[in-house]
Amino acid sequence: MPLADLVLFVLFFGLATYWRKRPAEHKRLMLLTATNFLPPAAARVPIPFLLAMGPWWLFGLPTVLTLAALVFDTWRNGRVNRVFLAGSIVLIASFPIRIMIAGTETWMQFAQWLTS
Repeated sequence: MPLADLVLFVLFFGLATYWRKRPAEHKRLMLLTATNFLPPAAARVPIPFLLAMGPWWLFGLPTVLTLAALVFDTWRNGRVNRVFLAGSIVLIASFPIRIMIAGTETWMQFAQWLTS
């Protein structure tokens, strides 16, 4: 769903730009910006058994990487970065929402209109 990717890109990148003089928040938001684009990239990996897992692979990869980065960051700094935590929650929560929206008739009509 390119639209969800675009919305989260604008959110994460916009906040990272706004907080560019706050290095801790800026770098974490830039990491989330990049992680947001992993599902389309994962869909292009030419390994059949990974692609056969469908959404588990497409959304599982960025979820695991985001959680690993959050745990490592918290361990390294001795405290959780609230901006990183909030952004991680938004990113991970967007995955099931994307799946639910993708199956609706309204989305299909919009996607057809958009691509015609």
